[in-house]
Amino acid sequence: MKSFYYCLFLLPICVVLFCSCSGGLEAAKTPLIIPDFNYSPPSPVAPGSAGIKVALLEPVYLGSLTYTNQSPFKQFRGSMGNDFQQILTAHGYILKGPYDSYDLMTYSDKNECQLGLKIEIDLNAVQTSGGWTYIPLTSYGYGITSGNYSTYEGILNLSGKITIAVFETFTQQKLLVKSVSVPQEDINVKAEAQFAYGSTGIPIGDPGVHNPIAISLAKFYKSVMKLGWDMLSEDELKHVQNQVPAIRENAGFIKR
Repeated sequence: MKSFYYCLFLLPICVVLFCSCSGGLEAAKTPLIIPDFNYSPPSPVAPGSAGIKVALLEPVYLGSLTYTNQSPFKQFRGSMGNDFQQILTAHGYILKGPYDSYDLMTYSDKNECQLGLKIEIDLNAVQTSGGWTYIPLTSYGYGITSGNYSTYEGILNLSGKITIAVFETFTQQKLLVKSVSVPQEDINVKAEAQFAYGSTGIPIGDPGVHNPIAISLAKFYKSVMKLGWDMLSEDELKHVQNQVPAIRENAGFIKR
């Protein structure tokens, strides 16, 4: 009888152990949040009313960030490109593009648009403490095991800057440049999933890592777009556009 009750006592423990080891690595359950990368111009004017044509280049990543094609960094770049289109249109400019790169602009594009706009994104996410921890394989007998996976927890430092530049389209001479730095912030992250032994890098796709980064980037995004709106006022662009004929003449694009 004692052995019967002993078996009943062990049964739930064995079931828990079996469930923990029979399904492979445990996956994350929390969904990835959709980053709030959105900006609405505060006071739009009639489209084309400023009478200035601006060629827009798609925002580009600079530096050594290796996660530019992963969320939330991919959405950060894409949303910024879309919102700068809205900013230019809301200021009353005539938009050309966006172009994936300057090299894709034709001669007629450069001749038609005296001014171009480029946005350079220089971000970096560095692990300052913590990292991967290996949970070794443990055997409980009767073929029941657990462990043999890695977990990730640490502190990340997000840094960098966004540079917005208005340039003359033939010479690429910058006429107006402003930058905004990423506020120095330590981000606590803890991955939910279990990973294979030997995993490296930062598991950006895990919600415990992705979501805190997305929230931090969303706060910074608003300040970048506000700078863009203020910088691209009609008075500013008309002032720099007046410099274009002399620049083109000195560069040999306009004959004396």
